[in-house]
Amino acid sequence: MDPFHADEITRFVRGTLGCQCPDDVFRSIVITHEHTPDNGAPFTRLLIGDRLLIYLLPTSATDTTPDTLAALGHDDKAHLHLVPSGEIPMALGSA
Repeated sequence: MDPFHADEITRFVRGTLGCQCPDDVFRSIVITHEHTPDNGAPFTRLLIGDRLLIYLLPTSATDTTPDTLAALGHDDKAHLHLVPSGEIPMALGSA
């Protein structure tokens, strides 16, 4: 990942989502585009430093349901953030 995109994603995770992860966590950023197992809703999976996992799912999708969110969040440490699409970095695509 080029440094510009890494900086953009770091600002998003820290500034928009409020993550306080140390700098070394952001040395590894892996972005994949996937589909939920329950109904195939598209989402972007962002793995940062093998420690922080973020799913970006467009709420405007007609197939976004509470069951879809539950299929992605089976972790008792999961947090739900509703973020306006204009705050999603371009490097993450049209999540």
